[in-house]
Amino acid sequence: MSRDRTSPNPSPDVSLDEAAALALAGTGLIVALDQVVDPHNVGAIFRAAAAFDVDAVVMHKDRSSPLTDAARRVSQGGADVVPHVSVTNLVRALEKLKKQGFWILGTTLGPGSSKLAELEVPRPAVLVMGSEQKGLRRLVAEKCDLLATIPMSEKMQSLNVSQAAAVTLYELRRRDGEAGD
Repeated sequence: MSRDRTSPNPSPDVSLDEAAALALAGTGLIVALDQVVDPHNVGAIFRAAAAFDVDAVVMHKDRSSPLTDAARRVSQGGADVVPHVSVTNLVRALEKLKKQGFWILGTTLGPGSSKLAELEVPRPAVLVMGSEQKGLRRLVAEKCDLLATIPMSEKMQSLNVSQAAAVTLYELRRRDGEAGD
């Protein structure tokens, strides 16, 4: 199953199984949003997802910002080319993806995390980004096989969720390029 990423049609809602199939046939990377509620962040994450060739984005049906007009504008077309999945329960969705062979990578500032640059992230993988205020919820973090942090200056200890998504996706794609050289 492949998608024409140049299609001008809005990205379709796909099922979780369809997203998994797209990732297994594509780049092997899905992004999941754990209660990201700001439509500007959602749009910016879709923009980064398109820029770094993510196969699909998984979002909460009720606990995340939907793809509003504002989110679509901020995405600069990313929301039109990256398929998205709306799920009722993110924990169950991650469990289902794990059963299909996906590794789950969560980003956090909390204990038990390793520097992103030091982690080997097998494919296929799901990158889970936490909410703007609280990060990953406990049950979501417990489903992660790997927890990563982005090392930063002492002047600023956190990034906006969309910035952190872009940095993490860049690092994962940079490694893909090196692996192919």
